[in-house]
Amino acid sequence: MIPNATSSAFTPGTRVVASIVEIDNACIPLIGAARMTIHNVRPYQGGVQVWANIEWNANLRVRVSRIWET
Repeated sequence: MIPNATSSAFTPGTRVVASIVEIDNACIPLIGAARMTIHNVRPYQGGVQVWANIEWNANLRVRVSRIWET
């Protein structure tokens, strides 16, 4: 589970789209060998939860982007 994003902008009716990408040490996105998927996105009053799966046997640096419409 990716840490929640919190903001008063989020409500249960907010439409949220999320994506995930691996980043290098300079925070530049790259397509590495790990398969990464977003499974669920749940907005709630005051925040949004994102469930992601990273198929890799070591820690990776990743960026999760969220776009929303209220």
